Amino acid sequence: MNLARKLATGVIAAGLATAGLVAATPASATVYNNNCPTGGVEIDSYNAPSYCYTWDGTRGGNNQIGWMDLPNTKQVCSGANRGYVQDVAGGTRDFYPHQCTATGGAHLQYIVFYS
Repeated sequence: MNLARKLATGVIAAGLATAGLVAATPASATVYNNNCPTGGVEIDSYNAPSYCYTWDGTRGGNNQIGWMDLPNTKQVCSGANRGYVQDVAGGTRDFYPHQCTATGGAHLQYIVFYS
């Protein structure tokens, strides 16, 4: 998987020790303590820090799919990418460039990039 995930705000030191955020790290991704880049997809939660997912453009196989474990999410905001997030019940919510999509408290499990 050629995705990277970043904490969108500087809360990694406190959050990892308290809220179990390590479990939210997708396989083969890296968590950074900095802001979401312009083209990233930011996922905001009600009771947790925001996370940022970026994609390097590699297609095929599982290169466009990222795993997550983010409960009680509020919205997904995309910079330059189109795709969808999927919750644990299988429901999907599309995201589009330069727009935010409400998730209504969904427990998100996957992110898939189209472009």
